[in-house]
Amino acid sequence: MKKLRIFLCLMLALVVGAVSAACGSNPVTPNIPPDPGTTPGNNKPAYSYTSAISVYMPDGAPALGFAKLMHDDNKLGKTNLTYTVVDANTIGSYVQKETATMAVLPVNAASKLCGTGEKYKMAAVLTHGNLFVIGKTEAATLDDLKGKVVAVVNRENVPGLTFKALLKKNNIGYVDGNAGDKATNGKVTLVGIDGTGVAAAVKTYDQVVAPEPAVSNVTKKTGAKINMNLQTLWNDEDGKSGYPQAVLVVKNDLLRDEAFMTALYAALEESAEWVKTHGAQAAEAVHMIYEQTTLSGPALTESAVAGCNIRVEKAAVAKAKVNDYIAKIREITPGSASVVSDAFFA
Repeated sequence: MKKLRIFLCLMLALVVGAVSAACGSNPVTPNIPPDPGTTPGNNKPAYSYTSAISVYMPDGAPALGFAKLMHDDNKLGKTNLTYTVVDANTIGSYVQKETATMAVLPVNAASKLCGTGEKYKMAAVLTHGNLFVIGKTEAATLDDLKGKVVAVVNRENVPGLTFKALLKKNNIGYVDGNAGDKATNGKVTLVGIDGTGVAAAVKTYDQVVAPEPAVSNVTKKTGAKINMNLQTLWNDEDGKSGYPQAVLVVKNDLLRDEAFMTALYAALEESAEWVKTHGAQAAEAVHMIYEQTTLSGPALTESAVAGCNIRVEKAAVAKAKVNDYIAKIREITPGSASVVSDAFFA
């Protein structure tokens, strides 16, 4: 019996030792996927693109696409990534001079500067139109604008081209006029204004075509009505309102870094959701980078942000809509955009 007890004790000791050794050499670890910008075990960037990355965007609604990244100072795992907000009239020069690694551009400017896909490609559409018809009086349909004088913010660029394309689609004639011109019977007279003149234009003209977030701010202050949503009138093919307004273009070398682009797309999609309920923080994030910003925290209400139509649509998905939009505005003004090659789309 004594020998049996000794034998059992020895066996128990061997089992406990074996289990302890197994646990010590092979600890159980949680199955946590690695961050897309790191390699497992060393927390260092795994991105193949190691050069500095500079992101340029114009002031206004397009800058809101990157708002959360700027707010969080999110460098996507890199130490040499910078965000820059500039006057909308100068944004194209940063691509033309290849200063920007990636930039947000009006789609027509992107077509002219990057349409061959040789150095930059379109990675995604970030904003899908933010134009509305507002006025002191009601105007339920485009037909109601016949015989009226309508002020249009940036008449010769995307807002004006889009509005003219909609008038043409609905067989409504228009003429380009000047301040002080009288209405033309049976046609819409279009007077160009800049973005700072919306409130004054509401008092002067029959109707005004203007973008969010200015629309919400002006209607609140002047009592003007939002009469038409041009994005709904455009009614693109997939049933979602809007048209490809501002797009993200990226240098080809950076596009080849799949890990970085995956992280970027995810961050932009998160930002598009975040900005819907964080308008004030979004405006402050832009202001920290560009003090002259036209964005104002109090003006960026949930409805104003919703009207900015910010959502991420990758180039492959948006290709047909981009080509269609370019074709339509080229019918209005052939030099307003360039026909793009398939290589334009990432």
